[in-house]
Order: sequence, then structure tokens, then C-alpha cells
Amino acid sequence: MPAPLPFIARSAPLTLNRAWRAAWLLLASSAALAQGSSAGLSLSLSSERFNDATRLSQMGREGAPALQPRAGDNLAYEENEIRLAWDQGPWRLSALGRQSASIVAGASGLQLAQGLIERRKPGQDQDYRVDLSYRGFSGLGLALARRWGEASLGSQGWQGQLELQALQLRRLRETEIHGTARYQTSSQSYAFDLQGLRVQDTLRFPFQQDHPRQGWGLLAQAELGWCQAGVQPWCLSLRGENLGQLRWRQMPQEWLQLSTQTQSYDEDGYLIYKPMLSGRYSQTAYRQQARQRWTLRAQGETGWGRAQLRLIRLQGYGPLLPELGMDWAAANEGWSQSLGLQRWGLHWAAHERRLSLRLQGTHWQMALGGDRPGAGARAREVSLAWHQPF
Repeated sequence: MPAPLPFIARSAPLTLNRAWRAAWLLLASSAALAQGSSAGLSLSLSSERFNDATRLSQMGREGAPALQPRAGDNLAYEENEIRLAWDQGPWRLSALGRQSASIVAGASGLQLAQGLIERRKPGQDQDYRVDLSYRGFSGLGLALARRWGEASLGSQGWQGQLELQALQLRRLRETEIHGTARYQTSSQSYAFDLQGLRVQDTLRFPFQQDHPRQGWGLLAQAELGWCQAGVQPWCLSLRGENLGQLRWRQMPQEWLQLSTQTQSYDEDGYLIYKPMLSGRYSQTAYRQQARQRWTLRAQGETGWGRAQLRLIRLQGYGPLLPELGMDWAAANEGWSQSLGLQRWGLHWAAHERRLSLRLQGTHWQMALGGDRPGAGARAREVSLAWHQPF
């Protein structure tokens, strides 16, 4: 794997001036709706980054990063969003910009990549299984959401929400590599049997035709939950994200197959190989499923505070990603009263080893977390939201 999350590192940043123009159009078109039921304006920014195999500071640098993969499948992801929303009763209309990228790669293939990067020969015969799946996109768009029911912790009933996002895509990427590799000490050589797919808007090849510089995506986010009142109230909900398709007409695509007996290193330390390589290019209409994310959440009041458990299932990644949290009511005095702080809590993401501080105020929310301070961090979370009712 040449560099975890190369798409996020090298893709152009979100075109914020366009996002703001869309936001002002959104405000102008929805201001008349403020009469009648409750309305409000909100602005939110969020960023969540994680990498199993290397430090976050290595992501985006030129050249191959130092890899230290975990056993089993390794996960890396980055999710960034900026959103300006207008709420009117049960409806919400938003202008948003999104960047999303994720890699799932087996430890065996990452160990092979690390050995080749360091030009280090295994001490014995070694078999490798190579599996890597990468998906990423960025885009700007509008979202329309509708919620049903007002049930929350302490009340009883159903509650649900559905949001549709229409995105104009600026970037769309996919890479798949699967196969096997073997190192033989007797001949000091590698043998590869790999198949790969590479899809990206910036791919170039001979006789390439012009293609649209933008794609389109239609994604849905849906949630359904039940809350039970009583002495110890609780709520249970299921949420699905990134349900839908991303499309790009005449997207450049490349299929490759490599089957080769590769000699080890020459006298200068370079890997020598004689590849038997076959491949083909195409520019057909391309459809991709964004990597779906499912979250089962349970929360309830306990004698120690409000407890929360989240179990997250990321499409293409086997293990569940558990998160535990506790939060408490803030004292209505002193600095917390001055800031309008209502609740505060601590949340622990077990797989990411990330501890986050969550703060909730009268009109604002904030989260800040990581697995460790400094350049050695592999997990970071930052979010800030402000809501102004009218």
C-alpha cells in the first residue's frame, strides 16, 4: 500500500466559497418558512481520522510511510463535513460539503509492503495474502431531512429520521487489490499473483477520451429508534449512513493482473523483477456504493450517570467497532452557567483507542478526542456545532 488514504491527502480541498454561496441561497429560499412552527439555523463542522497501520502525521506525505499493522484486517478512514442547515418544524434543509475515504487492508499484505519498502528479506519461506479495498469521494450538495416522533430519553415512543443528500462530486476513487505472494529463501525471489482495479477521475492512459469533470451522488441516512419511559428510562436505535450510489459518466478505469517470478535485489539494493503483466482500460459509466456505516445505539439512565453503547459496522470490515460513553448534567453555576453548559461526558472508542470529551450547551455542542498527544497519534476527532433558534 503506497500511502494510506492518498485520496484525502492529495485531493483538492472543498470549494468553500461555492458552499457559502449555496448556503446563502438556502437561507434566502427558506427564510419565509420561519413563520409558524419553531425554526432555527445551525452551522456544524466535523472531522474524524483514524489509521490502524501508521501515524496520522505520515498520511499525505510523499513516499511510502512506515507501517506497523495490527493483526488481522487493518482499517483507515477520514470523514470531514461542513454543514449549514435551516430547521423548520420536523424538516431540515442543508447545504453541505463532504470528504469521505476509507481503506481496509489485511495485515499480511501490509507486512509484504513494509518488507519491500525497507528492502528487507524474510528469514524463511513466507506466504502472503494480499487484500486491499479503498473507496473515497468528495463533493458539495444539498440535503433534505424529515423526522418523525419526538421521543427521547425520559419519554416513551418511536422516533425516526430520513435524510436524502444530492451531491455534486469533485473526486471519486476506488482501488481493489487481491491475490497472493510468496517469498522463497532458496532462490531469494518473490512470486506474485495479483489482480487489481483502479478507478479515479485523474487517471490518464493512451487514447483517453474527454470525460465530465464532475459526478453525481444520491445518498440516504436513515434512523429508527424506540424510547422506554420509567424509573430507569432507556432508548435503542439503529442508524444507516451512506445508503445509495455515486455515479460518474465515462470514468477512467484500469484492470490489471500480475503473475510474475521476481528476483530479489541487485548489487545496488534494488528489487529486480520480470513481470508478466496484462491489463485493460475503459471509460464506461461508473457506479459505486459508498461504504455503508450501520450503528446500533443503546442509552439509558443509571445511578452513575447517562450511559451509552454504540456498535458500529463498517461495510467491508469484519469486526464491530464498539464505543462506550458516560455523561452527566453540568452544575448550573459558575463558569458552566456562564457558558450555557448543560451536559458533559467522556466517550471511549475501543478499536481506535480514542478518548473524547463531549460538551453540550444551550445552543452549541463540541467534541475533542484522540488516542495520544503529539505526532504519534493514530486517531483524532474534532467537531463543533452551533444552533440559533428563531
